[in-house]
Amino acid sequence: MNLSPAISNTARHKIWAEIRGWNRNYWVPLTLEQIAEQINPVIQGWINYYGRYNPRILKEVLQNVNDKLVRWACGKFKGFRHHKTKTVYRLGDIALTKPNLFAHWAWGVRPTASPRNRKRK
Repeated sequence: MNLSPAISNTARHKIWAEIRGWNRNYWVPLTLEQIAEQINPVIQGWINYYGRYNPRILKEVLQNVNDKLVRWACGKFKGFRHHKTKTVYRLGDIALTKPNLFAHWAWGVRPTASPRNRKRK
């Protein structure tokens, strides 16, 4: 039996539960920068602790943070309601212009940018 120092299934489920517990209704009046201020210390802690060995698995887990941000944007901005792909692209465009806004974006877990803006990288 090999021992992998990567993130365990138990830790993965705890992180998912923590992300699910973030109340996006509380976030509605906040800006993206204010949300980043609140959750960056937690995300950076996960990256520091679990991201050292086999970061691929942690990157899959942190994609849930992007999903939570997409749901927040869909709830906050009327033009994004019922347009999840458009919302993902918009957050991806923001991630291209402000790659260090969120700790996981700086680490490489960004939403997909719109096709016209992907070429700028």
